[in-house]
Amino acid sequence: HLSLTEGAVRLPGSTELELLRISHEAINAARRRPDVKHIWVTLRVDPPAASMVIEDDGTPDAAGIYRTADLRMMVERAERIHAAVFVERRQPRGSTVRVEVGGRDAEGAVG
Repeated sequence: HLSLTEGAVRLPGSTELELLRISHEAINAARRRPDVKHIWVTLRVDPPAASMVIEDDGTPDAAGIYRTADLRMMVERAERIHAAVFVERRQPRGSTVRVEVGGRDAEGAVG
């Protein structure tokens, strides 16, 4: 499921590219879990800020929501565009990856 909110002004190309790559990492990680039936991607762009949320309805595995390599790659990509990554398990099911670009409070971010 995809929801986009954007205006006439775009983010810098490098920021758009890193957000796309982070979304690929999060979506692929969710798809590897066998019980994920739905993935929701919400992107709100208001340059220079943006917020991207990737949610799923699966059960996090015992090792955590994402493999260490998946999470490390998302954090590295976010750092390149001065963004913050937040990862959480939702109860009773599901997980959320949230990426905040552009001056939002990074307290509690992964990385």
